[in-house]
Amino acid sequence: LSSAAAAANAGGFADRGEHRTAHAAAYRNFSLVDDDPAYSPELEGHYLIARGLFITSFLVDDFLGDEGFFGASTVVVTSASSRTSLALAHRLRERGGLHVVGLTSASHLGFVTSTGLYDQVVDYDHLESIDASATAVLVDMAGNASVLSRVHHHFGDQLRHSCRVGATHWTAGGSVADLPGPQPAFFFAPSQIKKRSAEWGREQFEAQVGHALADFLAHSQQWMVIERSTGASALERVYRATLDGAVHPEHGHIITLSAGDRAAVMADDIPVAHTPEGGWTEMPAPVLATCTEPLVEGAPDLRGMWKVVSLSANGVDDPTHRLIGAPQRIEQAGDRIVITAGRVLHDMRCDGTTEHGVNDVAEFDLTTRITVVATYEHGVHVLRPVGLPVEVTRHLEGDQLVWNYVGFTARLERAL
Repeated sequence: LSSAAAAANAGGFADRGEHRTAHAAAYRNFSLVDDDPAYSPELEGHYLIARGLFITSFLVDDFLGDEGFFGASTVVVTSASSRTSLALAHRLRERGGLHVVGLTSASHLGFVTSTGLYDQVVDYDHLESIDASATAVLVDMAGNASVLSRVHHHFGDQLRHSCRVGATHWTAGGSVADLPGPQPAFFFAPSQIKKRSAEWGREQFEAQVGHALADFLAHSQQWMVIERSTGASALERVYRATLDGAVHPEHGHIITLSAGDRAAVMADDIPVAHTPEGGWTEMPAPVLATCTEPLVEGAPDLRGMWKVVSLSANGVDDPTHRLIGAPQRIEQAGDRIVITAGRVLHDMRCDGTTEHGVNDVAEFDLTTRITVVATYEHGVHVLRPVGLPVEVTRHLEGDQLVWNYVGFTARLERAL
C-alpha cells in the first residue's frame, strides 16, 4: 500500500496521496482496529470481508429509517445472497417492524433461506408472488434492469421508494426510464456518512457502525466460510469465478498477492486441536480460521456450519430423533479437516494414517480414547475407526451434506 498519510488522529488517518485526491473521503480514510468494537483476531477474516460493505448496508438502513421508510411496511432487497444485502437484512431485522423480502437466484434460494435474515425469500422467476397490496420500498443491489422493471410493474403505486445501490448483475443493465411508481434514485453512501458525521461526530459514528458490525459478524460466522489463498494466479481464479457467478455465496475470499506481504499460514502451522475435557457446551472458536492453504486436489468442499434436517434409521425416517436440528461445523485446509459436533472436536489429516487421523475421545462418553483413519475418496470424506468394521462418510448432494453414520443416514443443510 502506497499512501501519503495526513490528518492523522487516534482512530486512523486519511490518505492524501495524489492518486486518491479525486475520491470521496469515504474511500480515502483508513481506520485503526485497536478500538473498533467489531474487531477480534479470531474473526479477522469475517471482518475483512464484511466491514467495507457493511458500512453501505448500515447507511442504507439509516437513510431509510430517517425517511420513515417512506411509509412502507415491506422492504424488497435484490441480490439477497450478496454480503451487502445480507448485512442490510440483518440491520432491518434488528430494527424490527418491517417485512423483509429477499430476491435471489433459484440456485441460491437454499443458502439465503438458511441465514434466517429475511422474512421471505423468493427467486427471481417468482417475484410476482410477493404480496403487491402492501406498501413497499425496493433496495436494488443487483442493477438488473429487467428485475427492476418487474418489481415496479408488480407494485405500481404501492412502491413508495426505489433505492439503487449496487450492480451485482453487472451484465444486465439497461434503461429504467418510464417505470410505474417512483423514479429509481441512486444511493450515495458518502453523503450519508457526511450527514451523520456532522450530526453525531466522527467518533460516535464509528462507534455506532462498530457495534452494529460486531453483531453482524457474530451472526455471519455461522454461515460465512473464509477461504484464504496466495498469489496472482489465485486472484485471477477468484476474480474470473466471481464474474462468472461461480463463487459460492457463503464463501468469503481473502487473497494475499505475495507471500512476502503476509506469510502464508499452512495447516502445519496450526497446532492440532482436541476435545476439551468433559466436552464442549459452547462451540469452541474455529481452529483453521487463519489458514491460507488451499484444499488438496480431490477434497470435497464441506466447509461451513450445518444442521441435521432429516434422519433415517434402517431406511425409516425418524423426525423425532435426538439429532434433528443438531449443528456440525466443518473446517478444511490442505488435507486437514476439523469437525466440531456432538460436544467433541475431531481434528485430522485425510492421509490414511493412524498417526494423523483422529486421536481423541468418543462422543458417547467423552472419555473413551479412539483412533480413526481419515481419507478423501472420490469426493467423499471417509472415517474408519481402528478395530471396528465400520465406515462413517460425509459427501455433498446438491446443497445438502449427507452423513452416513453407524445405523443411520442424516441430511444436513447450511444452518445458523
